[in-house]
Amino acid sequence: MEGLRTRSLAVGGLLILGGLALQAMPKANLSDKDEKFMEEKAPMTVGKFRFEPTPENPKQSYKVDESTYDILKPFGVVGRIYTDGQTAYDVMLISGNDKNSFHDNRVCFQAQAYTITGQEIEPVETERGTIPVTFLTLQHAQRGKLSAAMFYKGPGDAWFSLPQPLTWAMFKEQLKLGRDLDSTFYRIIPVMGEPDRASLKQFIREYVVSAQKSSDGFF
Repeated sequence: MEGLRTRSLAVGGLLILGGLALQAMPKANLSDKDEKFMEEKAPMTVGKFRFEPTPENPKQSYKVDESTYDILKPFGVVGRIYTDGQTAYDVMLISGNDKNSFHDNRVCFQAQAYTITGQEIEPVETERGTIPVTFLTLQHAQRGKLSAAMFYKGPGDAWFSLPQPLTWAMFKEQLKLGRDLDSTFYRIIPVMGEPDRASLKQFIREYVVSAQKSSDGFF
């Protein structure tokens, strides 16, 4: 398990930092939510997969660098690894209600010397409707091959595959309501075993249903 956490930090949480220097510093994020709320609401189990906590924090599998909070100004980041003993998925949630809290994770992968060798946006049919998911295949000279899936949940429970339409939707809601609404970025990386695309899609289906139930619809 320690190896999974180490890999997740190397290719997950720290990947955020590489592309963030390209963004302007955002304004402070005002919300009645916080990271403790997210930790309480994120699912503990996803089908047969169980969340693996750390002794330091029983609510997370790893902690991202403090610079992530300083630059993105989210109200919370939760990193959890779910495993069934043979396969494991690293799920990162970043939530906020400021448009600047949501960046394009593809830039971060490239900033960490990953080459994007494949990129597809595919619809994943779930009990919560169709989710457009960005699937990436990446290659690193030292770290080898990596797969990732990314999507966003925005105002009105709408789903997005990339940050640009999400931030536009948040902007329109801000014009109507005078404030940004809570949104969440989901990043899922297989970190143990070699699950195929169909298995990753099935995990996404199970995750969003489990997350809806555990969070009363927030995630």
